Amino acid sequence: MAVYVNNTDYYQPDKSNILSPEKIGIVAKCAGIEPKIVFKNIYFGVAYNQQHQLAIAKQVSDLIESKKDDIRLLVVNNITKFFKESKNKNHAAIVLKEVLGILCKICSRNKIALVCTGDANVTSRGIIPRPPGTFLKHTLNVIVHLREPSTFYPLAFKATLIKHQYMKTPKSVMINTTKTGHMLLFDRS
Repeated sequence: MAVYVNNTDYYQPDKSNILSPEKIGIVAKCAGIEPKIVFKNIYFGVAYNQQHQLAIAKQVSDLIESKKDDIRLLVVNNITKFFKESKNKNHAAIVLKEVLGILCKICSRNKIALVCTGDANVTSRGIIPRPPGTFLKHTLNVIVHLREPSTFYPLAFKATLIKHQYMKTPKSVMINTTKTGHMLLFDRS
């Protein structure tokens, strides 16, 4: 079982950040799994602002405690969204630290993999972006920066390992994609 938490603006005109059940069904069928089985094994949560993000983190913690042996993966999409958009960075940092603290503690206690996506600080060309706030660098074990495809290489992502506890960093790899329908299949090269 897995838990998926999406941090998004409910009123945004672009609804591409909202998880689509159709896409999950297509991916399940391509993987040879019945979509009903997939939907029974995924718990969803959506946060629309910072306070809701904190409430969802506490709900996820309670859910994991009640189903300790079943859940093996927690995915948090766009965890830095409300930090980035906040006018009061100090308060936003405190809330983000608390959310990460709750999620990291419950995941480490129950041996659950935690995967978070988020924004990177904007840097000048040629310098590897870093996550916003120094607390993210200290809290997370592995940090990877994915650079979007350019006009010269429209199907190639560049993944740069920024932090890993067992390797010297940075290391980079190009990931080529083949677009098929609504999903991307990754080929490491």
